[in-house]
Order: sequence, then structure tokens, then C-alpha cells
Amino acid sequence: MQIKANDRAGMIPGIIVGASVAAMALSARWLPAQVAWHFDFSGAPNAFVSRGIYLSLMMALAVAAAVSVRFGLLGWVRGKTDSLPIPNRGYQLAPERRDATLAYVVRQTAWIAATFAVFVLLVHLFTIRCNRLTPPHQAPDELVCLMAGMLVVCLLWVARIAWHFRRPGQARQPGT
Repeated sequence: MQIKANDRAGMIPGIIVGASVAAMALSARWLPAQVAWHFDFSGAPNAFVSRGIYLSLMMALAVAAAVSVRFGLLGWVRGKTDSLPIPNRGYQLAPERRDATLAYVVRQTAWIAATFAVFVLLVHLFTIRCNRLTPPHQAPDELVCLMAGMLVVCLLWVARIAWHFRRPGQARQPGT
């Protein structure tokens, strides 16, 4: 199977990335002219940047995160096709299942890339919230919760892939 990055599997995640960037552009009007974009450990702002520069950086970060995750993973999959570190690799990469397995992995790269773009959007919305306080302030525990949430999403994604690649009949039966 030839692994293609520009197939229909990436359309919906691509739309999600585009919508994340559009949401950033539309919500930028809620930011002050000088955006507090970095905060110290007590939550006080210690770096400011103009709204335009901040917005450009966040939009570029959303796109760069999505593109680098998508194509980075895709390139890694291309290079490791015969030795992908997936559960039951021998079974999943058998000739009769190989194309379906690789297609699934390619689709997953698009979805995790979209997840990173949404995460950047959430950080942007969090920044808006922090800047709307007088004076601007960031509760450090809230940022930690946001980052922990992204970590949980990534772990759930890994668990979903592991579940998908279990061998048929391998699922635990009730009562055993």
C-alpha cells in the first residue's frame, strides 16, 4: 500500500485545524492591544506582546503543531512500515491485513494532529480569559489542568490504538 497524506482521511481533521485557526482569528478581538502571554509561577504577567504578533504566533503554532505531528508521524510510519511498534504486529501486518492496518495508522495521524491544533486553541482561549482579568493573572493550577487534560487525551489515544490492534478474540470475556 502506498501511504498517502492527502487522502480523504485527513479532510475532517483538516477542517478541525482550519476551524481552530479561524476561531483564534475571530476571538482575537477579546484580547487587549498588549497581550500578557507569559506568566511567572505566582501567576503575574512577565511578558507582553502586541495582539497582532500574539495572534500570528498562536495561529502559526496551531498549524505548525498539526502539520509537524501529521507529517512527522506519517514519515515515521513510512520508514517503519515493517516494524511498526503496534500490538500483535505480526498479525496486524500480515499480507491480508497490512493495507487496512496502515490505512488506520494514517487516519490516526490526522486525528492526533487535529487534537494538537484544538489544544493550541484552548491555550489561546485560556490566554484570553487570563487577559480579561484586572490585572491580568493566570492561575498556575488551571494551566496545569489544561496540560494534564492534553496528556490524558494522548494516553486515551494510545489506549484506543492498542484496543484497535488487539487480536480478534483477545478481548477479555465477562466473568474471566
